[in-house]
Amino acid sequence: MAEIVRKKVYEQTGIQAIYKFEKDDIQLNVGMDSSLLYEVLGWKPEYSFEDTVEDTVKFIMNEQMQAHQ
Repeated sequence: MAEIVRKKVYEQTGIQAIYKFEKDDIQLNVGMDSSLLYEVLGWKPEYSFEDTVEDTVKFIMNEQMQAHQ
């Protein structure tokens, strides 16, 4: 996920984001498993994770630009 965020920030801003994780920061046992929604309800997300990150970066950059005008 961090790599997708880094890539989208760079694509939108030209800024090379740097991220550093400490061993204690990584928790592989948390999160949401939506496979049951797929199986039982036939639900699929409308937006991909990558699209959501891209839209979020665009929103934040727009907010920052407006705040500095």
